[in-house]
Amino acid sequence: MQKQVAKVEPNKESRKAIDRTLHEIQGEVSRWQAVRSELSKDVFATLARHDASAADFQALEARTDAISAASRKALLDLRFSLGDQLSDTQWKGLFGSKNP
Repeated sequence: MQKQVAKVEPNKESRKAIDRTLHEIQGEVSRWQAVRSELSKDVFATLARHDASAADFQALEARTDAISAASRKALLDLRFSLGDQLSDTQWKGLFGSKNP
Protein backbone atom coordinates (compact mmCIF):
# COMPACT_ATOMS: atom_id res chain seq x y z
CA MET A 1 0.00 0.00 0.00
CA GLN A 2 2.87 2.37 0.73
CA LYS A 3 4.03 2.12 -2.89
CA GLN A 4 0.56 3.10 -4.02
CA VAL A 5 0.53 6.01 -1.58
CA ALA A 6 3.85 7.20 -3.00
CA LYS A 7 2.18 7.40 -6.41
CA VAL A 8 -0.64 9.65 -5.20
CA GLU A 9 1.51 11.64 -2.73
CA PRO A 10 5.05 12.11 -4.02
CA ASN A 11 6.10 14.40 -1.14
CA LYS A 12 7.93 12.27 1.44
CA GLU A 13 7.21 14.62 4.32
CA SER A 14 3.50 14.62 3.57
CA ARG A 15 3.52 10.82 3.37
CA LYS A 16 4.94 10.30 6.86
CA ALA A 17 1.58 10.72 8.63
CA ILE A 18 -0.17 8.62 6.01
CA ASP A 19 2.44 5.87 6.38
CA ARG A 20 2.02 5.96 10.17
CA THR A 21 -1.73 5.51 9.83
CA LEU A 22 -1.25 2.62 7.40
CA HIS A 23 1.17 1.04 9.86
CA GLU A 24 -1.40 1.45 12.65
CA ILE A 25 -4.06 -0.18 10.47
CA GLN A 26 -1.79 -3.15 9.79
CA GLY A 27 -0.99 -3.41 13.51
CA GLU A 28 -4.69 -3.41 14.39
CA VAL A 29 -5.46 -6.05 11.77
CA SER A 30 -2.68 -8.27 13.11
CA ARG A 31 -3.76 -7.74 16.69
CA TRP A 32 -7.40 -8.56 15.99
CA GLN A 33 -6.42 -11.63 13.97
CA ALA A 34 -4.52 -12.90 17.02
CA VAL A 35 -7.49 -12.18 19.31
CA ARG A 36 -9.87 -13.98 16.96
CA SER A 37 -7.49 -16.93 16.70
CA GLU A 38 -7.51 -17.30 20.50
CA LEU A 39 -11.28 -17.07 20.53
CA SER A 40 -11.47 -19.76 17.86
CA LYS A 41 -9.32 -22.06 19.99
CA ASP A 42 -11.61 -21.45 22.95
CA VAL A 43 -14.69 -22.21 20.83
CA PHE A 44 -13.25 -25.52 19.62
CA ALA A 45 -12.15 -26.45 23.13
CA THR A 46 -15.65 -25.73 24.42
CA LEU A 47 -17.20 -27.75 21.60
CA ALA A 48 -14.98 -30.69 22.56
CA ARG A 49 -16.16 -30.60 26.17
CA HIS A 50 -19.10 -32.86 26.83
CA ASP A 51 -20.03 -30.90 29.92
CA ALA A 52 -20.18 -27.48 28.17
CA SER A 53 -23.32 -25.61 29.09
CA ALA A 54 -25.43 -23.11 27.21
CA ALA A 55 -23.91 -20.43 29.44
CA ASP A 56 -20.43 -21.39 28.21
CA PHE A 57 -21.52 -20.82 24.63
CA GLN A 58 -23.33 -17.61 25.52
CA ALA A 59 -20.11 -16.31 27.08
CA LEU A 60 -18.24 -17.13 23.87
CA GLU A 61 -20.93 -15.38 21.86
CA ALA A 62 -20.60 -12.29 24.07
CA ARG A 63 -16.81 -12.32 23.60
CA THR A 64 -17.29 -12.63 19.85
CA ASP A 65 -19.65 -9.66 19.79
CA ALA A 66 -17.28 -7.55 21.91
CA ILE A 67 -14.29 -8.41 19.72
CA SER A 68 -16.23 -7.59 16.55
CA ALA A 69 -17.45 -4.26 17.91
CA ALA A 70 -14.03 -3.20 19.19
CA SER A 71 -12.18 -4.18 16.03
CA ARG A 72 -14.76 -2.51 13.81
CA LYS A 73 -14.52 0.72 15.83
CA ALA A 74 -10.71 0.75 15.86
CA LEU A 75 -10.44 0.09 12.14
CA LEU A 76 -13.17 2.55 11.20
CA ASP A 77 -11.52 5.26 13.31
CA LEU A 78 -8.25 4.63 11.47
CA ARG A 79 -10.02 4.60 8.11
CA PHE A 80 -11.53 8.01 8.80
CA SER A 81 -8.17 9.27 10.03
CA LEU A 82 -6.63 8.16 6.75
CA GLY A 83 -9.49 9.85 4.90
CA ASP A 84 -8.67 13.12 6.67
CA GLN A 85 -5.04 12.83 5.57
CA LEU A 86 -5.83 12.30 1.89
CA SER A 87 -7.49 14.57 -0.62
CA ASP A 88 -10.51 13.24 -2.50
CA THR A 89 -8.31 12.76 -5.58
CA GLN A 90 -5.70 10.84 -3.59
CA TRP A 91 -8.34 8.66 -1.97
CA LYS A 92 -9.91 7.90 -5.33
CA GLY A 93 -6.47 7.10 -6.74
CA LEU A 94 -5.92 4.57 -3.97
CA PHE A 95 -9.35 3.06 -3.52
CA GLY A 96 -11.31 4.02 -6.63
CA SER A 97 -14.21 5.42 -4.64
CA LYS A 98 -15.25 8.60 -2.87
CA ASN A 99 -13.37 9.65 0.28
CA PRO A 100 -15.29 8.60 3.42
